[in-house]
Amino acid sequence: MILLALLPTLVACHRPAEEPGRPTTPDDSLLLTGDLVYRFGNGVYSAYFRDVSQHEKRYSHVGIVIMPDNGSPAQVVHAEANDYTGQGHVRTEPLAGFLKEAHDWAVYRVQAREQTGQDIAAKALGYSERRVPFDLEFDAADTTAFYCTELVMHCVNDALGETRIRPNSRLSGRQVVAIDDTYLHDWVKMVTRKTGSK
Repeated sequence: MILLALLPTLVACHRPAEEPGRPTTPDDSLLLTGDLVYRFGNGVYSAYFRDVSQHEKRYSHVGIVIMPDNGSPAQVVHAEANDYTGQGHVRTEPLAGFLKEAHDWAVYRVQAREQTGQDIAAKALGYSERRVPFDLEFDAADTTAFYCTELVMHCVNDALGETRIRPNSRLSGRQVVAIDDTYLHDWVKMVTRKTGSK
């Protein structure tokens, strides 16, 4: 009887607590198609990919926001691989799922003409529809496969018609696009961030 009475308490200890003022996802009303959404999650390699950044070691993954015209919840296009098999591809999923287990998150916006966000998203959706594979070689110049920041780099640069994001970091001896290479620019502005994050 005592064990049954304690069961709800024990289960609650293993469930992340919802803290007042700390939303688990951004308010959809703040988002635009083409925004960049960042997270630091709890994947096997999350801390490793976060630490590839040279200037701000805050996030480990990024995707591109899609706001459906029919008023449905926000979606995210991103390139992700299974932590154990390395298999994966560019895919689209609900923003709530993308951020479900994120310890930290933020949304940034490319400061450009209004159409730019639509162009970024259109490129990303095209790669998602074709299920372009995850880039296990981490070759930023190759557009036949993508890792998450490589996808963002190509979509943003193509939409702007110029090279704004470049691979400025190194991973296993290869030049790669780190997370902070994609948003620490004066032409990218923060829209919202998880409340209470440092």
